[in-house]
Amino acid sequence: MFENLPTVLSSGEILDKAFRRAVRVSAYHPDRLKRRKIKSLSRLQTVRDIITSTLEGYLNAFPRPEKLHPFYRDLLDLLVGEERYRRALSELDWAVDMILKLYKSYASKIRGARAEEDVERARKAFYGRVSSIVEDIGWALDELARARERLRVLPSIDPETPLVIVAGAPNVGKSQLVRALSTAEPEVASYPFTTKRVHLGHMYCGPHRVQVLDTPGLLDRPFSRMKEPERQAALALRRLPGLVVFLFDPSETCGYDLEYQRAVFEDVRRMHRGRVIVVENKADISEPAGLGLRISALTGQGLDELKKIICDELGKRGWGSKTR
Repeated sequence: MFENLPTVLSSGEILDKAFRRAVRVSAYHPDRLKRRKIKSLSRLQTVRDIITSTLEGYLNAFPRPEKLHPFYRDLLDLLVGEERYRRALSELDWAVDMILKLYKSYASKIRGARAEEDVERARKAFYGRVSSIVEDIGWALDELARARERLRVLPSIDPETPLVIVAGAPNVGKSQLVRALSTAEPEVASYPFTTKRVHLGHMYCGPHRVQVLDTPGLLDRPFSRMKEPERQAALALRRLPGLVVFLFDPSETCGYDLEYQRAVFEDVRRMHRGRVIVVENKADISEPAGLGLRISALTGQGLDELKKIICDELGKRGWGSKTR
């Protein structure tokens, strides 16, 4: 979604790039005044083209919030601030429009100039006006650079493809289950406000592709113990189609007793407000606790049955467009 966002130059870097390129412009005409006009017009055009093409490149690459899926729009607002992000894009729009208008105005002055001094005066005035505009949007460029750094590491979740969110207390085997269910090595990416990583894998229910997401550091403790930004990030997951597979570890080798794990479960169930499949992991080293389907992500015990339950449940909801 955001991994291909371009590097954003500062206002100084953009101006330096444009003016350095303009200095290299040359022109020839036997008449001194006409030669100066041709050269100055070419320089104005070079500055105009480099700056506007750079800014338009950012405008095309950075998505408008209203075109984002609600899941990513929530994360954008959470990580960057939607209103400030909108203002930054609006500032770039304004700058492009102003520079194009200035070019027309000063190009007209140069064409109509009757002396070389008038041509040079118009060129310098254009440079000064353009420099002021680009410097004025410096904050917007910095804002987009900050947005890029925060957004490009988000997991590439397809909001239109069914999703299975694997939740549970720490060390209950979430990442191991994602790897066991996935057809290939899961992708590893960041998620807001956790130094840990999420694992995103894919499995197939017949021809239909399903995403399987591990959420360490996000849904592995009671909602009441999360900081406000973490709560918002967790709530963003509710925007995605799919269901939750909640893992219990009856062996308690994860380091958390069943009472703590139940507290996490109750909060996840309230927060998700959808279907939650309860699973007891580590069946190879624990006794039944009567909580749900028993599996072992390590040995593969019960995984076929779990996959069938997942596919049956998602099938009831209809499928996205992703198939083999």
